[in-house]
Order: sequence, then C-alpha cells, then structure tokens
Amino acid sequence: MEIKFTVTLICFFIFIQIATLSSRALCDDTVTAPTQTTTSSSLGEELKPLRRWAVLPFFLSDSHLKRTIEETWSKCRQQITAHKQYLVASKQLLIEQDYFQPRKKLSPEEVETLASRLNVDVLVTGYVQDRELTVNVYLAQNKKLFWSKTIGFQSGLRADDQLEVTTEKIIRDLLNDIPYQGFVIIDPLIGKSVFDEGDKKITIVDLGNTDNINGDEDVQFVKVYLPKDNLTGANDSPQQEQLKLAVVAEGKVSKIRRGVINVEIEKTVSLDQINERLLVRLPKHMVQKLSSEILPTAIKPLAPEASSGHKFGAIIGGILSAVGIALIAL
Repeated sequence: MEIKFTVTLICFFIFIQIATLSSRALCDDTVTAPTQTTTSSSLGEELKPLRRWAVLPFFLSDSHLKRTIEETWSKCRQQITAHKQYLVASKQLLIEQDYFQPRKKLSPEEVETLASRLNVDVLVTGYVQDRELTVNVYLAQNKKLFWSKTIGFQSGLRADDQLEVTTEKIIRDLLNDIPYQGFVIIDPLIGKSVFDEGDKKITIVDLGNTDNINGDEDVQFVKVYLPKDNLTGANDSPQQEQLKLAVVAEGKVSKIRRGVINVEIEKTVSLDQINERLLVRLPKHMVQKLSSEILPTAIKPLAPEASSGHKFGAIIGGILSAVGIALIAL
C-alpha cells in the first residue's frame, strides 16, 4: 500500500513538472500585451502612405503673374520630390489626361475622378488671390481636404517678386506637417514584414532618402487615424489638424541602405501589427511638433525566444529532475 502511494505520488509530481515546463515553452513563442485602451473600431480611417502626388497648375486672378506662376509651379514639384519620398505626376501626363488646367478647390467628386485617372494618392492645388497664396492638399483615399495654408504677400513689394519664396515656404511647411517619414515594405525574397536575424526581429522601412540617418536611431511604428465624418459633412476643414496617432511598436535602426533601413523591433503591442505599408517616423528628424492627439497603447518589450532545442531540453531536464527526486524519496 505504501509503495503504491509512493508510485502515485511520483507520477503526479512528474505530470506537474511536464505541464509547467511545457506551458512556459509554449508561452515563449508569443508576444502578448494588455488590451489597448482605445480600439481602432472607435477611431476613423487609417491614413495610407502618400506615395504618389499630382500638382495641378496654380490658378491666378492677375494675368501679369502668369510667367512667374509657371516657374513657381515647376519648382514646387521639384521641392516635393527632392527628398525622394514622393513621386509627382509629370506635366506630360497631366496634358495627356487633359488635366493640365488651373484649379482653386476640388469637390469630392473631382478628387475621385482626378486621383483615379492620374493614379495618385494626393492632389495639390494652389491659387493667388487678393495678394495671398493658398495651397490645398486633398487625399484620394477619402476625397477630402487634408491640408491647407494661406500666406499673404508683404505690402509695398511686388507679388511676382515674392511668389517663389512664399510657395517654397508653404510647401516646406506641408512636408513637415506630414505625420510620418516612411513605411514598412516587404522584401520579395523574404516574403514577410517581420523576419528573424539571429535572436532579433527585423523589419524593412522605405524612407526614400537615408542621407541624414545614423545607426541606432529611435524608430516608431505608428497608425494615424483620420477624423470621422462630422454631421455637417463639411469639406473645408483640413483633416491634418484633427489626426489621432497610436504608436504600435518601437525599435532602432540596425542597418542603412540606399533609401531603406532595417529596424530591430524592441517593443510592440503585437508583432501582428507590423504589416506592409505601416507608417513609420523617426522622432529625431521630426522638424516640428505634430498637432496630432497621441493615443495610449500598451507596448512592451519583446520576450526573449528560446530555440526549440532549448525548450525540449528544458522539458526533458524537468522530467529527469522529477524522476531523480522520486528515486531519492524511495
């Protein structure tokens, strides 16, 4: 009777050891985090990468500015493409599609038509009126006004002498107000957005221009939410002023190549959040503070992953320890 009880006790002890160690080994395979305090379902549509642009000819009410406005329009396009983050539709394409026409503002229907025909993500219009230059930016994904700015010319100076420098300032402010600097891409040879390099989790980010990027810089992976439609449905309020932003992962630059960087992921809500075209920003290179509301997220450091051999060894080691203790008990 005493032997039977001892054997039963041994079996029970071994079972507990196996169950505990197996549970720990399995848990190492996942990265978990507390539930986010704000769910995406309660927010607006996610902003997509603004990769392809079209700048329509600027409208002017003063005919003597015609030559200056054409030169300014051309330099405006060059300024947008200078950092290699964006592609701008050519003048020839606008002419071929019969869209080389000045426009002040665009309706949602016009945004949809133009964006579809030109295959762009962003449409830019500009106009000079009452000694003021206004630039409007529209998104193809929701057909709404995303950004707008007006700057007046200095009194006592000719408008054509100020047009170029004023346009340059507005476009610089526009580019600085975009709430990200790159996005996640997938290497076709790898076939997934997150991959292993030894014991590290790596993803690739397209920045367009990496001239000023240094190794070991902080990187944030973000979701940017556009404001939900209001009851009035007004299209005149720039959405950029009402953005909400959630940081879903953080990491550091581990490798720099031409136009792209490799990022080692250090913290995340979940690796499942890091998908192709997820927006990325480098806080060190944010020229001005964003007006976006920062949403709370529950990111946490990645748990170190044990190899399958280590997991199996841990389980077997636990079993042998249990057997050894049981034999000593006998």
